[in-house]
Amino acid sequence: MRQRLIAIDLDGTLFGPGGGVSAANVRAVHAACAVGHRVVIATGRSWRESLEAREALAELAGADEVLVGAGGAMLSALDDGRTLERQPIDPTLSAAVAECMLAHGHPAQLLQDPDTAGCDYLIVGEDLDPTVRWWLDRYRQRTRTIAAVPEGEALVHTVRVGTVVASSRIGEVARQVHAELSDRLTVHHWRAVAPDPDHPDPPELVEVFAPRVSKWAMLERLCRRWEIDPADTVAIGDGVNDLEMIESAGVGVAMGNADPRVIAAATRHTASNRDNGVAEAIHAVLDGRW
Repeated sequence: MRQRLIAIDLDGTLFGPGGGVSAANVRAVHAACAVGHRVVIATGRSWRESLEAREALAELAGADEVLVGAGGAMLSALDDGRTLERQPIDPTLSAAVAECMLAHGHPAQLLQDPDTAGCDYLIVGEDLDPTVRWWLDRYRQRTRTIAAVPEGEALVHTVRVGTVVASSRIGEVARQVHAELSDRLTVHHWRAVAPDPDHPDPPELVEVFAPRVSKWAMLERLCRRWEIDPADTVAIGDGVNDLEMIESAGVGVAMGNADPRVIAAATRHTASNRDNGVAEAIHAVLDGRW
């Protein structure tokens, strides 16, 4: 049996609609690891924000297991969160993005490399969206709040700059960030994870990374490290930040609840996250069907 790297997204994929990892998905991941495959979480969340997945898969958290986080901008040790690799944003560009967000009246949340910055988020501005406050409290994020965008050394630890705003108010800043910075940075705009998924004006997220940052780029580096042919990769996901790994993996699997662009790009399709689509996909790999 050839060893394969199986990369699994979290929100909308391994996590069910209400969050958390089902017993069926946990059993499937364990079965894949038991026969020698390398299973890697590949998420837009940071290591700290991936708590539920880490707890569910705690038995896999050996010294050599990793988590691809922040959309590929961070590689962390799965067991203790040590930063193994990072792709920081140029401080000048981080400042430009944060200034743009502040100019539209939206505070900026700058995700940091916690090993070097000593905090998880640098918050610039005030009046955080309630969703952001809920998120920071839920994962006990260590934050530092300042009124104005700093310069130089204060931004060298930043791997992502984002803002979360109600969908009715985020359009202008999203358009400006895309128009002025998408040629120099990786930009995503999508719905944010929120405590109330049925909110009439749901929060959306604009987030910015260094150029060419993606889950797939980090997975390629893992393939070289572990001497796995990139053709022997399986990527399972649902969202726009999964698109490149779905297109590039040997087997790209779209969840039943995936974004239409992901569904179109995938070579294989599985059930939704409500119906244990990850377990279904892994069993198809283990059975030799995929």
